Amino acid sequence: MGPVKIVIAGGGISGLATAYHLSQYLPESPLPFQITLLEARPSFGGVIRTLRQGDFLAELGPDSFMADKDAVFELCSALNLGHELTGIVPGSRNIYVCENGQFYPFPQGFHLMVPANLMSLAQTSLLSWPGKLRAAMDLLIPARKGETDESIASFVRRRFGGEVLRRIVQPLLGSIYGADLNELSMRALLPRFVEMEKRCGSVIRAMRAGTKKKKEAGNQGASAQMQQYGMFVTLRSGMETLCRKLRDASTHVDFQAGAEVTEIRPGPPWKILLKGGRMVEADLLCAALPAFQAAPLLKGAAENLGQKLKNIGSKSMIVVNLGYERTAVPQLPAGSGFVGSSGDGVEILGGSFSNAKFEGRAAEDKVLMRFFIGRKACDGLLDEDDAKIVESLRRKLALLLDVRAAPLFSDVRRYKNQMPHYKVGHLQTLAEIRQEAAPFETLFLTGNCFTGAGVTECASQAKQTAGKIKEMLNRISRDREAKSGHAVA
Repeated sequence: MGPVKIVIAGGGISGLATAYHLSQYLPESPLPFQITLLEARPSFGGVIRTLRQGDFLAELGPDSFMADKDAVFELCSALNLGHELTGIVPGSRNIYVCENGQFYPFPQGFHLMVPANLMSLAQTSLLSWPGKLRAAMDLLIPARKGETDESIASFVRRRFGGEVLRRIVQPLLGSIYGADLNELSMRALLPRFVEMEKRCGSVIRAMRAGTKKKKEAGNQGASAQMQQYGMFVTLRSGMETLCRKLRDASTHVDFQAGAEVTEIRPGPPWKILLKGGRMVEADLLCAALPAFQAAPLLKGAAENLGQKLKNIGSKSMIVVNLGYERTAVPQLPAGSGFVGSSGDGVEILGGSFSNAKFEGRAAEDKVLMRFFIGRKACDGLLDEDDAKIVESLRRKLALLLDVRAAPLFSDVRRYKNQMPHYKVGHLQTLAEIRQEAAPFETLFLTGNCFTGAGVTECASQAKQTAGKIKEMLNRISRDREAKSGHAVA
């Protein structure tokens, strides 16, 4: 029998990390295997792209990863990238909420939605006194009964009131998820707050107790990483360095760019048809694709599975980088960026002051900013040319930051349907997907559409997926040995 053929469809961070973990297993595997990674684009890394343009180092997709889990730190350590890691510049960790053209400091002591520091809650200018008192009433409101899912908006409204939702949480989380919080699943995206309510009744009380416990334990583990770097971590030479190093370190992997999958037929072996008519066979198939791409490809092999994957929605986003002379941006707030700015034309979900946020993003006499356009404004601009998008954004910046000059550098990236939309009931959808996928033991699913959309979550899922493929390889090895033994007998 020849080596086991493993094919990974999708060369974003999920596919690259899965291939890397499998390639590291090859020397100790009980049987030989081959890994082929197929990517439709001409390069690998998916939405993670870094562009060096003159005096600017621009991130065209994610500019960082979260420090709350170990998966990316482990990869960076294994790839000798520890010296590359850096957090937000300490003096620039403030962010702002932009409302009606004004920048309000995000309240200190707020953890996403939870005002754990009541003194900070009392002092913030973002909320009225009735809004502050309503937020503090979380301490008195009993826990919700039942296990059914609810939207993030519903949870925040129940616990902290509509003003906290409208003026703090929607701008902040809306910029992260690119969606209306009335649609998004609380249990899928923010389960720890659901558990806090269940455990302590008051989410504020649970958060404060957890903070006290961490201090008493000496802030070990992931908390120590957050102490060192802060919540967001990047690579000095750009996030694309991680993808490039993963590829370089994935020995014995056949990387095929420009290999667009058009159809998947069930096996054994799986038959993967590519644009142009070529076919690749796989004993084990890993689909590391967005749900909207995986659904039609798998529908022919498993119609119900394809339909369930289709139920995971997606949203679009436009990312715009603009570089200026420092003198052209006279009113740049002291911080790393802002969230929420509707009205006045184009809707900006958020913006980063890149060179203030991370070191080395622009020369000393330059300013690099990047902006996220989402929701209805994004849908209306997706098919417009770059010049119109930049011009729309410039009109907005003239009002917000008094920036009148033309940028020295601009880059526009459209990410159509690339943001997974975890609707209320997402966990039930995942359970149904697992049920439909169960009969296909040689099919593995991973990617940002399942249990987390960020780089950290994708890397963590990829490690788990590689572990499942290893288990299947061991099983195949045992089966082959058993058959060989019977043949000898």
